[in-house]
Amino acid sequence: MPIAVAVMVGRGDIRVRRSSGLLTCVGLRSGACACLYDPATLVAGMAHITDLEPDSASPSRPGKYPGSGIEALIEAMERTGAHRGRIVAALSGGALEVVHGAEDDVKTVESRVCRAVLLELDRQGITLVASETGGREDRSTTLDPATGIVQVKWQSTGSQVLCDLKNGKAPSTAWQDLLASTRRTDNSPVWSPEPAKVLSA
Repeated sequence: MPIAVAVMVGRGDIRVRRSSGLLTCVGLRSGACACLYDPATLVAGMAHITDLEPDSASPSRPGKYPGSGIEALIEAMERTGAHRGRIVAALSGGALEVVHGAEDDVKTVESRVCRAVLLELDRQGITLVASETGGREDRSTTLDPATGIVQVKWQSTGSQVLCDLKNGKAPSTAWQDLLASTRRTDNSPVWSPEPAKVLSA
């Protein structure tokens, strides 16, 4: 069996594959990894979104921002054979950010990038099958175009399946409870599945 070639998706990048290979986002922290998939054509797309608003220094990198990044990813998938009305999504990232203030004041703040991506997916009418956000740990995310499987890997607990985008399914409740018990050492929510919706062709 041939080994799937991994395509790395860096900060602000947009990548699309059809039916083969792997899309991988490594070292994901407060940014968002948006995984989009058309189960009928096996067209998969991934964007590593890092910022809320465009800046004049990088106008040619739409993948950095929620609005332009999601739209550019959908358009790239359409050029590869996907249909906008069939695309479903998974989301990971959004680790809490540590902020150092005056007089050694240290606090954590919620990443707003994932929230902005969720709003954009909703605006585009794209069903979110599952999301894994929050916590304090960096993670890596992989999407397999052949199967629609999304996996998330943490340094401390290893790799777990987030969802099956090909069949529009998140893992069972029992699996979610197991993941929560091993991940929520600081009582912060790290798993927020969304119910799958039945889509028409």
